[in-house]
Amino acid sequence: MRRVGIEGYTGMVGSEIDRVLENHPGVEVVYRSRSEGRKEGSLDDCELVFHAVNDENALKVVPMLLDDRKIVIDA
Repeated sequence: MRRVGIEGYTGMVGSEIDRVLENHPGVEVVYRSRSEGRKEGSLDDCELVFHAVNDENALKVVPMLLDDRKIVIDA
């Protein structure tokens, strides 16, 4: 089972990703974050992160995720 995270899970795209993944048998969502800084779970537990936030935020966070050898999908 793939352990994934969703950055920006309350936005339009992030909420749809969350909905689809919650019903996927091969995925466990172990991390969620929203723009106000609220987080559920830990990025350390993720293998793959869906990044559904604005470009400015992506430029700050994605390099760190890649340095930690996470797979990142920019939504």
